[in-house]
Amino acid sequence: MTVIRRGLCLLLCMILLFTYSVTACAEEEYPGTATGILDARELTDKVEEILAQYGVDGSQIAVGFYYTGTGDTYFYRGDSWIYSASLYKVPLYIALDNEAADGKILETGTFPTLSLLDADRDRVLINSVNSTALSLMGHFDSPEDCRKAYCSVSTLPEDYYQPCFYRQSYFTARFMTDVMAWLYNHCDDYAKTLDSLYRSPLREDLASVGETYTIAQKYGDYSNQNVDVHHVAAIIDTPTPIVVVVMTERMPKHRSVMNAIATMLTGYALELDEQLTSDK
Repeated sequence: MTVIRRGLCLLLCMILLFTYSVTACAEEEYPGTATGILDARELTDKVEEILAQYGVDGSQIAVGFYYTGTGDTYFYRGDSWIYSASLYKVPLYIALDNEAADGKILETGTFPTLSLLDADRDRVLINSVNSTALSLMGHFDSPEDCRKAYCSVSTLPEDYYQPCFYRQSYFTARFMTDVMAWLYNHCDDYAKTLDSLYRSPLREDLASVGETYTIAQKYGDYSNQNVDVHHVAAIIDTPTPIVVVVMTERMPKHRSVMNAIATMLTGYALELDEQLTSDK
């Protein structure tokens, strides 16, 4: 009888330990919903309606959305690691601005100098000149060290990042949304970088939204026999500004799909504005 009781006690302890472990894992989520105002199921349905409309596969896309009115976020395949293409130029310049603010980039005796940093800003962020961006990465000891500096402009924990982030510049929609949110929330510290992104010409990716709202944005495109990616990351100045990130892999009609999703999320943000007003 004693043996049976001991066995039951051991079994109960194991069940409690398992329950605690599952609960602990469930609570270990990365920064996401701040107030619960977003309806994730509704947004997922809206995204998938657009994908169905264009006859494309959900495995070919990742979406991020940040509503500045509450800090809430939404992601569709937000943790899928995808080659960044030129999106990396945004955290690169924010990291370089931080280096300048910390006195690690000077007017003389360093590379880049402060004047060169300013002179190259539009070349990198508007004209997206890769050779210039790669040259500026030389300020850091290695490409891996440069990408470590990107982490300082995101709220994501250190253990979020995979080796492909450091070695090959693979991003997620969650990371890029967090970077753009950081830029918005610290706009006074990065006024020059933000100004360049606002002056970057819009493409079909954001054409419909750009007819109504000003947009700070960076696109990313890269294609070869192994990789075919097209991305956009934007701060859209709706009455309550939003961040929208859309990343695609081997997706036909990608620019039309990206524009449709950005338009849908912009409309959704206006609905959230109305909801917040009615709740007051």
